[in-house]
Amino acid sequence: MSLTHLSRVVSRAAVLTFLLAMLGSTGIGAAHAAADEQATPSIAVTLTSGVESLGAGDELTYSAEITNRGEALQVRVVLTPPEFVTVGSLAGAEAEDNEVTWSLTLAAAEATAIEIPVTVGDIPVGERRATALLSVYLGDSTRPLVRTASADLIDGVDDEQTVASSWPTVLFWGGTGLAVVLAMVAIALILLLRRRRAEVQV
Repeated sequence: MSLTHLSRVVSRAAVLTFLLAMLGSTGIGAAHAAADEQATPSIAVTLTSGVESLGAGDELTYSAEITNRGEALQVRVVLTPPEFVTVGSLAGAEAEDNEVTWSLTLAAAEATAIEIPVTVGDIPVGERRATALLSVYLGDSTRPLVRTASADLIDGVDDEQTVASSWPTVLFWGGTGLAVVLAMVAIALILLLRRRRAEVQV
């Protein structure tokens, strides 16, 4: 392979690496998510337990609020509590395997509040948090419009927070660094090629 061809290959590789790094930074998935968000109704949800921590035998109440920021629509609201939390009786809700579902019609710009009494049972060894999940589905869809969670500390458990690495950030800086190295190699090859041409002409 000639130096000219090699320098072109390295230059193109540097450009391609930089473009991939930029894609990693912005996130292709984020672009698709933004497009999906624009195409779906605007729903906001919150879920709180009102306690700082909980233990076996505790009784507490989850407070869910569903806000419809768009046009009127029919939704299903599903609460999935931890396996060791039992939901009390609720009017207008369907319970199956400790999962509770409400079918609601949300008027335009309406906020709906739901109070859910629960009892904490025996907490399995190794559990670090009691996480309840609230999901909102449009009609009979199996894909949630929006989800939120309440993750409460368990009494007596030292919950150490872990920092998750951000792959888009790693891709961006790693790709940018590689692109710079490749660009420097390409420049060095081009300078070497020009020097050789000058020597041949002399």
